[in-house]
Amino acid sequence: IKKLYYISEDMKKMNFEAKYVPENEYKNEIDVLGQNMNEVSDILESNITYINGQSRGQMMVQLPDDEDLSKKMIEYLKKSTSIVAQEVNDYELS
Repeated sequence: IKKLYYISEDMKKMNFEAKYVPENEYKNEIDVLGQNMNEVSDILESNITYINGQSRGQMMVQLPDDEDLSKKMIEYLKKSTSIVAQEVNDYELS
């Protein structure tokens, strides 16, 4: 409960970096509540960031097999002033 209290205090101060980390695999109601707070925190952060005209976060996009279309998409993302695009090869999901 203390962990959740401190996270809620951070959220109240608009600090969304603190996250609840369970000691186990979300096995009880406190862990589920902590996970829910993490999700609410992420939603609030993205909405507030959007309101301020900024967007932070990461997204992985699988490009189409069509090489020409993939190149066009990469160039579009790289030219955008509000998006930082990085090409990643041989990424493995953990």
